[in-house]
Amino acid sequence: MWAVCLFAFQNERGQVDVWSEKCIPPGTVHLRFPRLVPVAQRLKIDFAPAMVGFEIRRGKSVPVYEGIVVCEEFKEKLMEVSSTGCALFNLISKILGIELVNAYACYGGC
Repeated sequence: MWAVCLFAFQNERGQVDVWSEKCIPPGTVHLRFPRLVPVAQRLKIDFAPAMVGFEIRRGKSVPVYEGIVVCEEFKEKLMEVSSTGCALFNLISKILGIELVNAYACYGGC
């Protein structure tokens, strides 16, 4: 069922239009955390980029992407692996004695 739940709502470009929280397709969840695409690809979880709107750049309308959309059953696994990678990044930076910017690996809670 999980393959049907996501692919049924993708548009012709392979993305899901998420104009508001009410537009999220049933059976899916919108995850707005950074660096989830490589994690989902590594775990071979089907996902779709979440297009949340448009902005004007140099006089042209350009789509804005924020996070990914996955089936609800994969949310916990993605969050678990993502937080583990964030903790590993912080541990390595402390061991090396290098202060690295957390924005490159994860947001705030690390």
